[in-house]
Amino acid sequence: MDLAPRIRKIREIKGRKQITVALAMNVTQQAYSCLEQRADNCRLETLKRFCEVMEVELSYLVALDVPVTEETFERFGT
Repeated sequence: MDLAPRIRKIREIKGRKQITVALAMNVTQQAYSCLEQRADNCRLETLKRFCEVMEVELSYLVALDVPVTEETFERFGT
């Protein structure tokens, strides 16, 4: 799984809408939508901000070999 689908899946597990996460990250909903579609070229600071908002470790977000499930999310959440 690439980074963008992981971001979307984490948001879905947390039960949040794109606009809610975007506002918490202080970006537009359109900018956040782009993050969920093309996260591979985003800045590290953006990924860190996403992790802070979603209360998940950055190492979990970028661990592409670890599936994003409710169980793994609970283990790696902050």
